[in-house]
Amino acid sequence: MVFITSGEGEQGWAPVQYIEKIEGSSEGLLLEDYDNIELNTVIGEKLSVLFELNEWYRVSRSTGEIGWVPVRSVQRT
Repeated sequence: MVFITSGEGEQGWAPVQYIEKIEGSSEGLLLEDYDNIELNTVIGEKLSVLFELNEWYRVSRSTGEIGWVPVRSVQRT
């Protein structure tokens, strides 16, 4: 993960795999759409795992809400 600042001044963490660094610059180009929404979860909640990246799962809930949860907090069945 790398800490970034967007052109609009928004800041947050993003996967380094999603950024192409511009040579000779501290700037880069985002290669994939990305949000850093981490979901709060409860024990026993069922989630659909969409994919894994850097020890985080991108998941969706039955409500359609999508976000990130740490791999260590999910038991795959």
